[in-house]
Amino acid sequence: METPEGKFVGVPEGKPVIVPADMPHKLTITGTEKRRSLALVLHDSAQPWAIRTHDHGWAPKGLCKAS
Repeated sequence: METPEGKFVGVPEGKPVIVPADMPHKLTITGTEKRRSLALVLHDSAQPWAIRTHDHGWAPKGLCKAS
C-alpha cells in the first residue's frame, strides 16, 4: 500500500495495514502465489466511498512495484 507517507507492506501473521480516513492510497498486489485476503473499508456513509487520488493532488511514486 502506498500513501503520501510512504510504503506499507502487509504480511501473513503480521500487523494489518491501516490507512486513516481521507488518506489517498494505492494498493498493489505483488508476487505470483495464490492469495487469500480481506480488505475492509470503513467510511462515513455521507461521503463517497472512493475518491480519485488526483483529486487530492497526490500521485503514487511507484514505491510498490508489481513483480
